[in-house]
Amino acid sequence: MDKKIKDGIIKPTFSAVHHSQQLFIKLLMQLIKENRGLTEQEWDTYQDLLATSTLGLGVNKEFKIFIEGTIYHYGNIESVARWIASQTTNKIHIPSDYGAAASPSIEIKIFWEKLLELLYFVFPVALDTAVKMSKEIPSSPGFDGVEIK
Repeated sequence: MDKKIKDGIIKPTFSAVHHSQQLFIKLLMQLIKENRGLTEQEWDTYQDLLATSTLGLGVNKEFKIFIEGTIYHYGNIESVARWIASQTTNKIHIPSDYGAAASPSIEIKIFWEKLLELLYFVFPVALDTAVKMSKEIPSSPGFDGVEIK
């Protein structure tokens, strides 16, 4: 990831966003496999990976999930990703809101799976946005990496 610059603005590079996405996918796959919520030690990493892998673009995609024959709408990908991260049990449900009934309780891994599925639609947009925000060009001969223009 990009290093912090004292008193500067950090622009996400394609490489940094792509790396965050790969790490985030691995973490989500682990949570799915283990059917559990985040540990206290994983909390900060999860929040950082969510922010840097999506660049906040998950707010543009609605979170819908099909549970026991009913489609539940619950905000957008970004808000639900943060909500799921706060869940402490492995059985969760979408709470009732604005007259809509609560969903049945299901294993948290189902929510993680749906989140990952929806993130696959956000990740390419985040990569495209990162390229536009901070153009990368091959570095000078003799150096590995890219220069940011």
